[in-house]
Amino acid sequence: MSSFWKKYLLPLIFTLLFSIFFILILLITIRFSHFLRRELEKLIDRYGRDNVVKITLGGNIKGLVDLFIYSRKEKILSNE
Repeated sequence: MSSFWKKYLLPLIFTLLFSIFFILILLITIRFSHFLRRELEKLIDRYGRDNVVKITLGGNIKGLVDLFIYSRKEKILSNE
């Protein structure tokens, strides 16, 4: 029984667990990329493509996040 466990069941269990984990990570990454694409389009519409590209290429990710948070706060305040 030990041989059957080591040869067949243990690799099968690890393969299934790894594939489920990999599929979940892949789905989360796909949803996050769609979210980022949508938010970047909104920022480009609001602040212009040149400004957003300069911030992104300059490596100023914090500045990009600040723009995102600022635009969200403006949207919330304008809806009230």
